[in-house]
Amino acid sequence: MMDPRKVLAGGLLLAGATVLAGCSVKVGRPELPAPRMIDPPLAQYEPVPTASGAHGFRLLWVEAADPIRYRLLHRSPDGEVRQDPVWSWSRLPSRLLETTLMAAVSSEPGLVLVDGPNAPTVALTLLGWHLEGPDGARRLVGIVEVQLTDEQRRVHSTVLESGSPVQGDLPGDLASVAATVLGDLAAQVLATVRSGA
Repeated sequence: MMDPRKVLAGGLLLAGATVLAGCSVKVGRPELPAPRMIDPPLAQYEPVPTASGAHGFRLLWVEAADPIRYRLLHRSPDGEVRQDPVWSWSRLPSRLLETTLMAAVSSEPGLVLVDGPNAPTVALTLLGWHLEGPDGARRLVGIVEVQLTDEQRRVHSTVLESGSPVQGDLPGDLASVAATVLGDLAAQVLATVRSGA
């Protein structure tokens, strides 16, 4: 003889399994736009021979402030900075600046990179690399702090800024605008080094 409790439990188990099999709940991920990258063209500089008596300097580092990574940043007038959900840079902005600066130095006959302990040193920190302004009036802004330590070991610090308008919806001409802003920042850094070296 079968225990009625076992029959009831078995029946409930069978009914529960049937109900669950009939109901398939699908929890899916939300549709997110595919990530996309912006790859600014590398600056083209014509290398020139170094002039005799050129000012030598040592590049200590090129780094970026914490939020400046691969993601494209948008800065609002109230100071809020947010990451773009779709667009990112193909390389770290600090590396883009370093590459542009190295190419620019090779085209300057009056400056040369050296690795000597008594040479003036330059350290760069990318403080800002973001889009600002409303759609249709957006501009890419780059801000760099330059710390120059001269031969007398005095530290001189200055902040440089460059910006240029971006046309159209993203990506628009952002890649070429980024190359322009990087080139302008590199030129300003080299002018600072020339005046302080």
